[in-house]
Amino acid sequence: MISYKPVFLVLGFLLSKLALFMYIPFLMAVVTGTQGALDFGLSAIITHIGGLVCVAIGGKTSLVLKVKDAFLITTLVWVLGSAFASLPFVFINEISFTNAYFETMSGITTTGSTVLAGLDNMAPSILLWRSLLQWFGGVGFIVMAIAILPMINVGGMRLFQTESSDWSTKSAPRMKSVAKSILSVYLLLTFLCVMSYLLSGMTVFDAINHALTTVSTGGYSTTDASMNGFSPMAHWVAIIFMFAGGMPFIQF
Repeated sequence: MISYKPVFLVLGFLLSKLALFMYIPFLMAVVTGTQGALDFGLSAIITHIGGLVCVAIGGKTSLVLKVKDAFLITTLVWVLGSAFASLPFVFINEISFTNAYFETMSGITTTGSTVLAGLDNMAPSILLWRSLLQWFGGVGFIVMAIAILPMINVGGMRLFQTESSDWSTKSAPRMKSVAKSILSVYLLLTFLCVMSYLLSGMTVFDAINHALTTVSTGGYSTTDASMNGFSPMAHWVAIIFMFAGGMPFIQF
């Protein structure tokens, strides 16, 4: 039988963190004076409320995840996380929830397909959100969860196994260390990619967005022309860092 309290607790915790990341494009809109501040603020509040409700249902006791719990959480993280993350697309672009959900799921799964057009004239905040979604998906929500779930006394090993299909026997401290190492390498690659794109002639905004989507091997761009609008050197940067982003970087 599935224990629903740990399921709600983990979902609530992850939704609250998703809401925090919504403040990044919110600040982008405020600083640049462009569209999106109110929309991202509202999306963050709704997501926070959803997270708090789930945490309240889950309670604050120490919980242990079972295999069935982990499979359900892994599914719901992608399904519900994408639902909340799609809210800015609905509010800002005024598209249907179906299209917004497709755009979000495509981003989080680093598929790269898009239903949006006119990217060159789109609000910077929504372009940054698209890039962030792919960046999250590239490192994996579950890998992030392994590193932070011990803070709320929930083991993350089961989540790693259901996400990665790795059912070998590994200790929880070992997996936490691996998750932190993956995040460290991911952040380093992203920084190096930003610097490389800047050297190739991209603007700071374009370099950050393309670095987020390159390292995650997703492919979202800030322009309808995609990489065709940038220099040949930028193409080589994309090739090199997409290749690096696809490497396992596992220590044996």
